[in-house]
Amino acid sequence: MAQVALENLHKTYPNGFHAVRGADFEVADREFVVLVGPSGCGKTTLLRMIAGLETISEGTLRIDGQCVNDAAPRDRDIAMVFQNYALYPHMNVFENMAMGLRIRKMPSAEVRRRVGEAAELLGVGDLLNRRPAQLSGGQRQRVALGRAIVRRPKVFLFDEPLSNLDAKMRVEMRTEISRLHRRLDATMIYVTHDQTEAMTMGDRIVVMHEGQIQQVASPLELYNRPRNRFVAGFVGSPAMNFWPVRWTADEEISLGPITARVEGGLPESLRAEDRPDLVLGIRPEDLHLERCSEPGARCATFSVEVDVVEPLGSETLLYWHSGDCESVARVDPSARVEAGAQAELFANLSHCHLFDGRSGETLVSWPQVD
Repeated sequence: MAQVALENLHKTYPNGFHAVRGADFEVADREFVVLVGPSGCGKTTLLRMIAGLETISEGTLRIDGQCVNDAAPRDRDIAMVFQNYALYPHMNVFENMAMGLRIRKMPSAEVRRRVGEAAELLGVGDLLNRRPAQLSGGQRQRVALGRAIVRRPKVFLFDEPLSNLDAKMRVEMRTEISRLHRRLDATMIYVTHDQTEAMTMGDRIVVMHEGQIQQVASPLELYNRPRNRFVAGFVGSPAMNFWPVRWTADEEISLGPITARVEGGLPESLRAEDRPDLVLGIRPEDLHLERCSEPGARCATFSVEVDVVEPLGSETLLYWHSGDCESVARVDPSARVEAGAQAELFANLSHCHLFDGRSGETLVSWPQVD
């Protein structure tokens, strides 16, 4: 396997569109790194630059210590798994998986051995004589993975490989790829717009927005210590709630049009901030229908009119509007709340984030995770 280093990579198209702006991070040997962000943020373009399918406008790309800016894709020793599987419809599974090896003129016995090992690993050994049209979506994705595995490349690249699958199959294949990473002990770079995939699969996550890298960190660090409001709002489902906030008194704060009582006074780190452009962020799971039982917790209590109630079995989501902000709370499934009713909520201020309303940068994050 190999290390991949991106040093100030840029991609600018002839029409002047700047798709990637100064990408600078390193993927360690045998690490699983996920590129995540909304559609159009530049993550697939960046992956294609690593693969050699897009030229690099500026910066340096190194694989295993070697600069590969001008190397052809076939000379980079990478394997790519595409969103649309890219299987040859007139070939059976064995032939699809073996094609790359045969192009490299590998001996037939070695081709059969490698394809057999990969097919066994992926559970498609009994499908080798079938053509792609005879396979389900999950089976086709396994064949596409097998075609990459038999190459034994230095780096595996995945471009939203699960986006064409149904929800149940996505979960199964997500687990399969994570298991595959452990078995192969491989270096993998994975692109997705689904933050749940990113959080559950990656050793580290690269969050992108408008061509720029916002933060590179482990899943839990992104969740607990987002660098800015964009990262905080993108990571987590349902998304974090954001409210304009003013400290009106030690025992009271203003959350947009809502006035909240603070039991026990404001945390010291929050009391020090008193500016008109502050935004408070709090996750749905830190909003409760009962007083916070956590030792030392500071609770802000306020009432809202619930617009929508979503019972999900393991949890219930409550939605309401406060001014221009739509907010959501994740509460216990046993809660009996109806749409249109008033609900008293308790916000745990010991698990909140404070953002600069202009720059979006994080000023304070709780809990302080070491």
